[in-house]
Amino acid sequence: MGEIYTSLSRKPALNFALEECLLSKVEDGDRLLFFYQNEPCIVVGRFQNPWNECRTGLARREGIGVYRRISGGGTVVHGPGNLNFSILSGSPDLRREENLNDIVAALYGLGFELSINSRYDLIARPASYYGTEFKVSGSAFRQSGGRTMHHGTLLVNAGTQQIKRLLMRSPRGLEVRGVQSLPSPVMNLAQLMPEITVSMVIDALAAQWETEIGPITIDPLTFLGEPVFESALEKHESTTWIWRKTPAFRERFAYDGLPEGFPLELEIRSGRIFSAVFSGLTQGFTPETEFLNGLDYQGDVILDAGRPHLPIWLETLAKIVDGDWNNLDLSLVSDGDVIVT
Repeated sequence: MGEIYTSLSRKPALNFALEECLLSKVEDGDRLLFFYQNEPCIVVGRFQNPWNECRTGLARREGIGVYRRISGGGTVVHGPGNLNFSILSGSPDLRREENLNDIVAALYGLGFELSINSRYDLIARPASYYGTEFKVSGSAFRQSGGRTMHHGTLLVNAGTQQIKRLLMRSPRGLEVRGVQSLPSPVMNLAQLMPEITVSMVIDALAAQWETEIGPITIDPLTFLGEPVFESALEKHESTTWIWRKTPAFRERFAYDGLPEGFPLELEIRSGRIFSAVFSGLTQGFTPETEFLNGLDYQGDVILDAGRPHLPIWLETLAKIVDGDWNNLDLSLVSDGDVIVT
């Protein structure tokens, strides 16, 4: 079918850049299979809002990067034990079902019985769970310049608890545009077969790929100097791509005990505070909120801008912005208080 590559790096930006570089190089009619694992990180889809998808403050404190990929779809958490596959084709035909059928067949050879749902997820229905559906793999797609990318995740022995912690949404609501993830129960292949390893899965997929040459290990850093790689690397490392590509959204901030005049209605454009006004006022800022003008919508940035004389509501706002609702007494929050209109 074509060559198979495995990345030597665990750095997300390097692997995403290499993926794009390989896509640009694939010849008409050829197909490449690319494997990589990343260090722990959150990856949102091209048209998603990270504030709506994950706990940005928790990720920052734990040194877990947030990235935006070039394909659509929902948010995922990468890390050890999560095998990323990418099928790169020099054809405009995505061949979604064919690609996934190859993966299903390869894993069947290892003893797994998986099916494909309407969202192109790979699903397990363990008898021990009475046929409940668990997602073990998700896919996303990209078509560009007559070439296609079908990439996705395979949960082999990943940290599923970390996935749940990072992607758990807070009780706040947001008025968002763009794609929103659809939560699904997930399961590692190792829960079905404890002895399974990432290497075993790669070998099975490589055998299904029917190539005479096994996976070729490559170091993304050897592509430095190639314009496509360097441009993609700069993009994936930039706050402009990760945060400022977020579609505009609104948040309504209020909680029991706030001063009279709340809720505070915020509008965020390009990841920055464009407007912060109290209920019933026109778009813009008031004397009490002028210091928020143009700030990155990040809790630490908001707190720093308010010092040394923090308004009594600012710390709570910063925590909600970062998704740190576990640090708040939400028993004091009424149903309509942290809800977007």
